[in-house]
Amino acid sequence: MSYIGIRGFAGVLLLALLVLFSRSAVTQEDWKRRQAIIDEANALRSQAELGIAIGQTTDSEQLMLRAIAVIEKGLGSNHSEMSFFRAAFARVYRAQGRLAEAEAQNLEALRINPSAGPPVLLELAEIMLQQQRLGEAEKRFSESLSIQTSDSSFRERAYNGLGAVAFHRSQWQNAAEFWSRGVDELIAAVRGSRVLSRQGLGSAESSALISSKNSAPFYGYLRSAYRAAQQDPASQTELLKRAFELAQWVTMSRAGEAVSQMAARYASGVAVDPREVRERQDLSNAWRKLNERRVELRVAGLDGGNELSKVTAEMKAIDVRLAAIDSRLADKLPAYVRAAMPEAKSITDVQTSLQGDEVLVLVVTVPSFDSVVGETFLWAVSKKDVEWHRVNLDAVGIEEFVVALRCGVDASSWSGAGRARCEQLLRKTATTGAPLPFDPRRAYELYRRLFSGSKLIARTTELLVVAGGSLNKLPLHLLVTREPSENQRYRDVSWLARSKAVSSLPTVSALVALRSAALEAHAPNAMVGFGNPLLAGRTTQTILVDVVNAAASEAKRRTSCSTIEEGRPGGAREFAELKRNRAGLADIDQVRRFQPLPETAKELCDVASTMSVPQDDIFLAGKATEGRVKELSRSGKLEQYRIVYFATHGVTASRLRGSPEPGLILTPPEIASAEDDGYLTATEIATLKLNADWVVLSACNTAAGSADDDEPLSGIAQAFFYAKTRALLISHWSVNSRAAVDLVTGAFKKIADKKANTRAKALQSAMIDMISGTNEDGAHPQMWSPFSFAGDPHIDLLKN
Repeated sequence: MSYIGIRGFAGVLLLALLVLFSRSAVTQEDWKRRQAIIDEANALRSQAELGIAIGQTTDSEQLMLRAIAVIEKGLGSNHSEMSFFRAAFARVYRAQGRLAEAEAQNLEALRINPSAGPPVLLELAEIMLQQQRLGEAEKRFSESLSIQTSDSSFRERAYNGLGAVAFHRSQWQNAAEFWSRGVDELIAAVRGSRVLSRQGLGSAESSALISSKNSAPFYGYLRSAYRAAQQDPASQTELLKRAFELAQWVTMSRAGEAVSQMAARYASGVAVDPREVRERQDLSNAWRKLNERRVELRVAGLDGGNELSKVTAEMKAIDVRLAAIDSRLADKLPAYVRAAMPEAKSITDVQTSLQGDEVLVLVVTVPSFDSVVGETFLWAVSKKDVEWHRVNLDAVGIEEFVVALRCGVDASSWSGAGRARCEQLLRKTATTGAPLPFDPRRAYELYRRLFSGSKLIARTTELLVVAGGSLNKLPLHLLVTREPSENQRYRDVSWLARSKAVSSLPTVSALVALRSAALEAHAPNAMVGFGNPLLAGRTTQTILVDVVNAAASEAKRRTSCSTIEEGRPGGAREFAELKRNRAGLADIDQVRRFQPLPETAKELCDVASTMSVPQDDIFLAGKATEGRVKELSRSGKLEQYRIVYFATHGVTASRLRGSPEPGLILTPPEIASAEDDGYLTATEIATLKLNADWVVLSACNTAAGSADDDEPLSGIAQAFFYAKTRALLISHWSVNSRAAVDLVTGAFKKIADKKANTRAKALQSAMIDMISGTNEDGAHPQMWSPFSFAGDPHIDLLKN
């Protein structure tokens, strides 16, 4: 090329660059202006959607109108960005129940941007489904499925919608198939998750989130599959098997996960420090609560006196701590998570695990769906047979039964606003000093509606029950199997406890895990016990001061089994309110205010004598300390006992101000420390090294959750399962000490005398003795029914 040619080319190139630079400058300026408009509109949209989340839909509408106006003025009504904001506006209208207006906004979004994709198509389809425009809804759901997307949540929503369309058309088989595909998408997403999140400990806990957030396809499948099976008996076997497995996903619980995690530690050989797991869970809970507060402040448009900045800073600090824990867990967590994930078990898995004439019963309550009322499904599985029943009873109906029955056995049900509800349900009132007004006819009606249709349940003598919701708050052995006559004496009532030994399980998979090869090694020694903590007690009644002081003095004398004389047991094992100090330790003075329990010394020593346990293995009075329990754990001695027995006060989380944790009261030290503050919390329990066939918690409310509204078995029981416990004796409310002594010691005598071949049957037999005794007060279910058996009942406690 000539010199002139080169110069000419360079000139053309320079001119082109100048033009391009000029255009870039304009484009960049336009982009900044456009971005400022979008940012302003997005800020309004974010506030609007946060408002929807907390139910402030009126404010949300005004915010979205302003956002739309910003886009329209700055970019024009047909700008592509407008499609996104029209779809957001549609969600506001839908939240307000203004379906026609929501549909119009979505259609406008599609007009502006025909490729808006699954989000808009699904919103349109769901609106049409709500309006029972089934054909149009089906078309839109199908269109959304035809669009390729990596987000499985869109496919799940589409399958759910198609399942609902088929259900409304009474096309049960089609509905089951669509919902089954939705379930597959969800389970695949859970199993595919291998990262930690603020929801909890990765996929090992993600399964439980299904029950609370994404349960629609599971419930839909149960509804449609049951109806399809009735319509086509030839398909019943396969539908039953699939339904049994999918039902387990909505009964996943933290206690069930604790069992799975416990078995996983021994199956995988992975040592995950439970303190780190618990710390991460606590931090995750704190982060979510702070985020909820941040949402409230943003929606209100306030900084709350700079509170918003403080909340944000706290969240960032938690993020740093979470990252540090995640880093420490990163190497060993994946193997542990894979082993710990609670999986649904097949009917064959369950039948292989069952022993004798055991029948496993799974009860799942399905919520209402559009115009279809709620209902309950029940599976009964024996070694050879399976049943599947539908019960015409929804969650609200079961809750009413449970509340009414607890009014007759749990004195705390009558406190505060509970009194009015109990009086309304029972049409009676509780009188101080008198037995609570229990209604056996209501207990029979609940039994009849739940279980009377099952031949397997009628024939067996051993029930293993997995039940979600309110049923978990009721020991089912107090149900009644035959209609009682009016004013029939309690000792003559046909209690379920008379004919069946009832054990509860947190999940179906827990049965298989508890009987797995990973947990076959058993401890060599019989029992270790802790009880009769040294406490001062409290009373507001002058006439009871001498009684409390006498009990405290008696407790001090009962320092070993050789120092115990016959004495009159005390009353209820009531709990005081426990405070935490600034260091996060229990307030020693508050611990001492719990009532002394000298009768628990005799309870422990009687059981020890029955089981031929050396006196050195029973720690009473000043020896029954938190420090002693932890020292035995560190030294490896605690895991040498098959039975670990606590006879003391149990404290629910709601009674512990300043801490979310339940726990057990032991003899407090002079000065509180992290090693010993007289209060053994659930977290501390989870860190113990156990190998227990049975942990006996002769205390109050040990079946309760970690909070008032939490799932049962999620507190102390969950912690003991995690620490390697195969079974628990737990209580559902405040127990009477005399009844507790008689019941528990009676159960151990049945075992020692070989009059019961399982622990659950031993407890059942002791209950029957109390019901049939000469004392009519002892036959009241308030006395004998609070304790229940949780876990695997088939372990020989008398082996060497």
